[in-house]
Amino acid sequence: MTEQINISEYPVFEKGIFKQYPALFDAYFRNTPDHQKKKYQKTKRTLPKYEETFKWQLIKGPGFSGATHPGTGKTFNGVMTAATHPVYNSDCLYINPSQNVFAISDPPGATTFSRTLITELDEYLQTEPVDELGSLINKVNKNAGMGLRDRATLALVHFPRSHSSTAQVLLSGDSYLFQANIPQRTLKRLDAVPNRWGTPNAHFELTQVDLTEGDIFILASDGISAVRPRDQDNGLDEVVLSHIHSDPENFVFNVAQNCNVIFEEKNGERVRTAFGGGDDVSIILVDPAKLQPNHAEESYILGGYVVWNAK
Repeated sequence: MTEQINISEYPVFEKGIFKQYPALFDAYFRNTPDHQKKKYQKTKRTLPKYEETFKWQLIKGPGFSGATHPGTGKTFNGVMTAATHPVYNSDCLYINPSQNVFAISDPPGATTFSRTLITELDEYLQTEPVDELGSLINKVNKNAGMGLRDRATLALVHFPRSHSSTAQVLLSGDSYLFQANIPQRTLKRLDAVPNRWGTPNAHFELTQVDLTEGDIFILASDGISAVRPRDQDNGLDEVVLSHIHSDPENFVFNVAQNCNVIFEEKNGERVRTAFGGGDDVSIILVDPAKLQPNHAEESYILGGYVVWNAK
């Protein structure tokens, strides 16, 4: 029997968090003009309405899990500074279990452009064979907008059912695509092509990657680069590998939840208290050996949104 696919939601700001950590506001009132302090004070009083209002999502199914988070630190700063888009998650995550296609796309700024691209790709996959995936990616690229900001990264992996020993991958832009092996404790980054998705006249080709027993794939937007221990001088690869081996079943949840961690940084005699998650972050982990045939044609698109006002 095919395992169920579940989507869970978790708060960006937990109940009572601002009252529990008043030091989060210190940076906004230090060396600040009086008129600006009044604005910050007014915003501070309204912040409880944001608690448990905005959510980040986690999706889990047989052989895969994924999460997308707007970044707690980024969102908090957007609210405090009255940014035009106080809450947004430009990252877009795509899960297509019936065709074994998994992808993350990340555009610059506060925009839903990646969701537009992913939605169009999904529409093609509903009517055209997945064997033509490379052609479909290029069709979407050709139809994309022509503005300078109409570009997005693309980290994509496809596991053809007819070739269980290979995967097809594509990495465009500064997102990440890792191939890791849990028994061998190895991890390598796959190389990116120079053009971003949505670049006029660009052509993208899927690359074939051989699989060995124990291989898993991790797709991530560039927000994952902030997930590193603050008391160690480890690079991103070492941190990702450490997270995988310490708790592989909860790897995706732990990386996304890292955005909600409150940390203290000492700079001379001054201590700064802040949220993690200075950027959107999206992650997908796929274990091809555990993927199950899924005859339902439903696919899942998470993220890629802009919230104008708090409710």
